[in-house]
Amino acid sequence: MDLPAHLGGERGVDEALALDGAAPLEAGGDDHRPEVAGAAPGAGVAGVEVALVDHHHRVGGELAPQGLLDPRAPVQLSALPPASRPLAPFGCHDTSRSPARPRSRYPAARRGPPMGRSGPPDLAARVAAVDWERAARELDAVGHARLPGFLRAEECRALSALWDDPARFRQRIDLARHRFGDVGEYQYFAYPLPDAVGELRRALYAPLARIANAWAERLGAGPSFPPALDRFLARCRREGQARPTPLLLRYRAGGYNRLHQDLYGAVAFPLQVAFLLSPPGREFRGGEFLLLEQRPREQARVEVVALEQGEAVVFPNRERPQRGPRGDHRVRVRHGVARLRAGKRMTLGMIFHDAK
Repeated sequence: MDLPAHLGGERGVDEALALDGAAPLEAGGDDHRPEVAGAAPGAGVAGVEVALVDHHHRVGGELAPQGLLDPRAPVQLSALPPASRPLAPFGCHDTSRSPARPRSRYPAARRGPPMGRSGPPDLAARVAAVDWERAARELDAVGHARLPGFLRAEECRALSALWDDPARFRQRIDLARHRFGDVGEYQYFAYPLPDAVGELRRALYAPLARIANAWAERLGAGPSFPPALDRFLARCRREGQARPTPLLLRYRAGGYNRLHQDLYGAVAFPLQVAFLLSPPGREFRGGEFLLLEQRPREQARVEVVALEQGEAVVFPNRERPQRGPRGDHRVRVRHGVARLRAGKRMTLGMIFHDAK
């Protein structure tokens, strides 16, 4: 498949989004992020600037209920635990594990052939080639799962080029204007989505829904998530959420995105995916992806994820289960982007629930 030629689609009908709530904004936007009282503009963590900010998306004039970060709580930087052996290549299975390994809590996903340099050209086939049981284990262990080399360089360039076509998008948000960050902006795609974006969204939803349902069972939450994206979006529409949320984000030198959660209504899918479209070191420096976890009765923990071009990261939208001595408990999660030291950084964000 020639992905640059696969980016078809026209702009869907869009309306002005009403903004209401405690702090009125001058311009329209899907979200509102009031700063935590008493929080410093940024906190230095191992050379990466982390802005401690609470972010709520608007939900029909009310703020979605969620716990606030304590800005006075110390922030602890956590690195990935050292591996006892190298991880298996992306799309391949680790056959070195003992056959006595405990049975996974996650239903087995359909797997396709390993993805090599020439890869399967179809995006859905690449999604099927991912070892999703392994991704689920990584989400449990460190709070995110990395999918290296998912998009090729020419595909990243084709997706980035959509930025300059206003007919593709329903709304543009300036980070500084809304105090969401600085020197950056993002654009929400309009329906119908570009074909490649829509295919990725549909294909990624199915295996992630299996993980989401396993999480819901562990946390005693419901309702369960249907196996197909169309059925889930129908649930969103019944709650008045009909605006597409996949987006392109662009940061320039000095830009960053404050820690936040992407909630747009009563219905929210618990996982989302970000694809780095720009090559680090060549087109930008800095701009690491950040995850902050707030665990009960513990210091906050930060993960700093330096992605490569074409790499995807799967992470929780709002919370995830964490195994403890008394069973599973909820861990609150926020994500953001560290300050860009130079250049320009482009990202494709894949959110599965739609917005009001």
